[in-house]
Amino acid sequence: YGKIYYVIGKITKIMHDVLVNILLMIIYLLLFLNLCI
Repeated sequence: YGKIYYVIGKITKIMHDVLVNILLMIIYLLLFLNLCI
């Protein structure tokens, strides 16, 4: 029963990390584009 919560916790943590990485990449891309213009 606790294993299900463990798996869900792992999945949500991975998704959270991925979202943070995507946001950082978008921010860096916007900064890069602003510098180029």
